[in-house]
Amino acid sequence: MTGTATVFAGITPRFLLAGLLFSLTLAMAQPARAALGPFSALDMAQQSIDDNNSTKFTRAVDIDSILRRALPQVGELLRAEAARSNNTDNNLMLLLGMMQSMDRESMENMLLPVLGSELKGFVAYGINGGYFSGRRAKTGGAVGGTLASALDKLPEGRRELVPGDIKLLKGDSAQVTATLLDPGAGAIPLLLNLEKQGSDWRVVEVVNARELFDSFTKNKKK
Repeated sequence: MTGTATVFAGITPRFLLAGLLFSLTLAMAQPARAALGPFSALDMAQQSIDDNNSTKFTRAVDIDSILRRALPQVGELLRAEAARSNNTDNNLMLLLGMMQSMDRESMENMLLPVLGSELKGFVAYGINGGYFSGRRAKTGGAVGGTLASALDKLPEGRRELVPGDIKLLKGDSAQVTATLLDPGAGAIPLLLNLEKQGSDWRVVEVVNARELFDSFTKNKKK
């Protein structure tokens, strides 16, 4: 018992001090993030980009919801891409033809799972691989889907989300402005809809998604 008591007497103060410092850090971080309100989602998204951590990114950004709400704008983008490629991309033309022949419900039921999987793979591969932080990293052989090849065409450098103004804040819903600073496209204005889910705010819609898509499409490396 004496030996055990001696050991605990030696390590307990250190553990208590470490635990106290950890608790204080959490206590300070949580109110600070809460004080950001809806912008806490952008703060977390930026941290995830800088940390090459796509798991954290999905806590702040609801990719499924963004894609579902942006389907009409995705169709417009595909038509523009088809025109730019002079209709030579068979896969693009096939997808475009399918979308044109479907109503909104059919598109959501049939195409969302496919597009969602591709987009999630692209985002995860891009963030984990450091394509958006400007700090390239090994992805452990992770597959980024067919869209991953587009990452190599993006200008290198860090992407930064800069909070703007709160346009609307009503209960668990909000609309905010922000700016995405991109090495190739420059300053891209964003209009974002957010929802509070549990204790976290999440981006659920990019209202001007077409403008964001166009910026990346027009400024990718040749």
